[in-house]
Amino acid sequence: MDRTETVEFLTAVHREVEQQLIQQGYQRTKYRHSLEGFGNLYSVYESQDRVVRFIWDGLEGGLTFRIYGRRNWGMKLMKALIGGTAGDERLLREVIVQRNEVATLSEDELQRKLAEALNSK
Repeated sequence: MDRTETVEFLTAVHREVEQQLIQQGYQRTKYRHSLEGFGNLYSVYESQDRVVRFIWDGLEGGLTFRIYGRRNWGMKLMKALIGGTAGDERLLREVIVQRNEVATLSEDELQRKLAEALNSK
């Protein structure tokens, strides 16, 4: 898959994943898509209790899909009291698709893989 095909492929996957997220009540809060250099795409979607990040790095050729849970105020306080930072998010799931795997998956297969991560409990 050449660079143009990869960009089109991942843009189509991103569009489908975004539709699923919006249907589940997420809102896109950040979006950056650049074709300069090797290209990249970075999107953040938020709901009341989760944050999802879709990251494609054109230089590395890989895709990272991360799902975070938001900590409630009690958990943030406990974490701060034991010496940690009072960060709002904790990583629940992560899907990393390397360049060689991106080249072998169909749009449907990649979308299914990301949907499974999103919908698993």
